[in-house]
Amino acid sequence: AFYGDFIMQLLEVRGYGLTSLHLEHVEEIDLNAIVHISQYCPLLENLVLYNCDFVDQYSSHAKVNVKPHQHLERVFWVVDCAVNHLEFLLSHSVNIKFIHLGSSTGVTHSSIVNILNVNPMRHLEELRILYSSDMSIRTVELLLANCSKLKVLSELESWQGISMDELKSFRQYIHANNFDLDVRPTLSY
Repeated sequence: AFYGDFIMQLLEVRGYGLTSLHLEHVEEIDLNAIVHISQYCPLLENLVLYNCDFVDQYSSHAKVNVKPHQHLERVFWVVDCAVNHLEFLLSHSVNIKFIHLGSSTGVTHSSIVNILNVNPMRHLEELRILYSSDMSIRTVELLLANCSKLKVLSELESWQGISMDELKSFRQYIHANNFDLDVRPTLSY
């Protein structure tokens, strides 16, 4: 448990030098925990959250002394969670290059709009979202308009707002215009 088993205190004491953090099966992660991670691990470049238990909380009471997640480049987020945790993290990750989101994160087109309004993710090179209930070609267009360095946009087949015909047309458009964008699905995780 993030609070009950003193993970927060451990990060407070030892987190400053961390550049990579992998949390797996950790309970009690709320929005404050995401803020605490950003404050206690300001040099963090890689963050993995795998099968953690998120607590849905809409406000943060943690004190922010350092701009959150300024060095974060890679996020691997495979959890059932409240979308506001993810939006907070990605809205502040101005140097993000790689994002992998699992199939039950709850990310939607609206989430991407909210994130890009704060952080256009100009350094993003690879985005893999394993499932979305409503992300569509509009979402793809929005990402391409903001993320000029994007080279991989994967798992579009599992975005419920994109039909197979739209995906086929999009792939043909990429090929015909010689865009350097890989939209093939990942064969293994």
